[in-house]
Amino acid sequence: MDIPGMLKQIQELEFVAVDLNLYLDTHPDEQKPLADYNNITMRLNELKREYERNYGPLMSFGCSTSDYPWRWLEEPWPWEMDY
Repeated sequence: MDIPGMLKQIQELEFVAVDLNLYLDTHPDEQKPLADYNNITMRLNELKREYERNYGPLMSFGCSTSDYPWRWLEEPWPWEMDY
């Protein structure tokens, strides 16, 4: 999968994770949404690790590690890509 495709999928999974998180705040005893949240979160984390392994860190300030040399400055920036 290419960079724009991976970033789009990460954004989609993050949206679903936030939505499920909000739902679970008001429905904490429902097992199906909790299972969905856990599955989405695992897939999201896997996809983020794969993206960072191939293209560099997604976030700075202690959220993502970097290989040598420092990869945070590599281009293109996500907002510079055409989707």
